Amino acid sequence: MRLLMLLSLLAAPAAAFNPDSLVWEDVSALQRATNGCPDRALRPTGHHVPDPHRELLHLLEGMIQVDPAACPGVREAGAAEIRRRIGMPERADVDLALLELGWRIAEEGRGMAPDSALADRYGRMLWLFTERAPPMPRWPEEARAAFLARPETIRLLQAQTGNERTATRRARERLGEALLNRELPTYDPATAVALLERSESGLRASQLLTDGAHLPVDYPRAARLHLWLAGTPPGVRDDLFAELIRIARLAAGAASTPVARAEALRIVFAAGVHDPSVVAAERARLLAAIGRPPTVPLIAGDADHIARALNWHFAFDMPDADLGGAPRGSPPARLRGLIGPDGRMALVEIVRPSLGRRSDEALIGVWAERGARVDLGATARGRFVWVDLPPVDPGMDTGEVQERWGEPDLD
Repeated sequence: MRLLMLLSLLAAPAAAFNPDSLVWEDVSALQRATNGCPDRALRPTGHHVPDPHRELLHLLEGMIQVDPAACPGVREAGAAEIRRRIGMPERADVDLALLELGWRIAEEGRGMAPDSALADRYGRMLWLFTERAPPMPRWPEEARAAFLARPETIRLLQAQTGNERTATRRARERLGEALLNRELPTYDPATAVALLERSESGLRASQLLTDGAHLPVDYPRAARLHLWLAGTPPGVRDDLFAELIRIARLAAGAASTPVARAEALRIVFAAGVHDPSVVAAERARLLAAIGRPPTVPLIAGDADHIARALNWHFAFDMPDADLGGAPRGSPPARLRGLIGPDGRMALVEIVRPSLGRRSDEALIGVWAERGARVDLGATARGRFVWVDLPPVDPGMDTGEVQERWGEPDLD
């Protein structure tokens, strides 16, 4: 009986796999067909929250690795079900986890005769959409470049990246690189850079925004990709921090207007959070060009803007006392900031430190990463001004901040 059930699976008509339409009966049918196989790989995952998609993939993976002698027909049924559910692999919504299993059965001959042509079809889609692409020695680099340049491939990538539910980082990177090919009618560097920014390929995107080869140079936009480093410990991504320092030096060297100097100083500030000496010359040169801005009081409305935008991040980032933060109840650090003529914070300095060095570093990191998002134009009124910044309680609680000021900006 079990063999008949397996044979019925092998004879089932082809159908593209759609995880959204998957129901538990799809999994149950396979489980009933494999009940007589004692292999432990076929047992359910046992997750606390049941998920038919996860269980189906787990079961199919188990089916293609059981002992054929102990469980005749199970490998074949698993391979057939994988192929049936993949259907035509060249589509934007193909299930990538299922496709990985498909490549294995075709390349390794699990439950079917090895089929290099089918394995290559599956592998090309994995290479296009995922970072988990298998080794493909039969597919040389020049063939990959030609495949990426095909109009059909670009349309596939556009469809895949156009759906937020299915879009992958690798697909955005592949499409971005394809759109940077000047020899193709689809050449579109603006869209390419936007895709690379969203793909987490920040190093590539910032280089494109600073070399002028495809787009006008935009140092502030390039730097924004790396400002998050200001709030992280040194050594997390030294390659990206080196890129931020490079952008800071370029921006400082090119700044020739008050607004450009404010933008450049903002980047220099972030690049020097962990080690001010690496951009000390750029900072000194910019401050000398700015002159001696007056010190003015921060108006109440702008103080509220700071609290609403940054207090949650201050509270979240400041470490506890046992981790090097300031003890609860200790006096806060005293800070001052330089607001640029664009109404955004360009530089923050510690005038008087708190009792916790790491708390002060966290404050500066938040200002460097997110301070430019706060509109302080009412205080600056189109010129450079120094202001004393509101004190930040080292023991502030994120819940209390959120209750008073609302949902934090987490982007």
